[in-house]
Amino acid sequence: MLRGILFDMDGVLVNNLEVHRAAFAEFFRRYGVERSFDELSRVFGKGNDDIMGELMPADVVARVGIRELGYEKEEPMSMTMFSAMLP
Repeated sequence: MLRGILFDMDGVLVNNLEVHRAAFAEFFRRYGVERSFDELSRVFGKGNDDIMGELMPADVVARVGIRELGYEKEEPMSMTMFSAMLP
């Protein structure tokens, strides 16, 4: 018998803002893109496809692909970075 379901959205049960900021900072550095914390804050909560479309230069999106950029951004969020998150 099902007794309950736990559903978590980013930032509700785990404070992962700093992990995302660090992952984006590393990701943007790879492409020579500079974005402010305010620019990142504006897109937090959106999916990677939407974020890449808004924050990455159009020529990079066209060359690499929007989905591929999203997958690449997730790479820095390794278990090492997850250890920095606080509940």
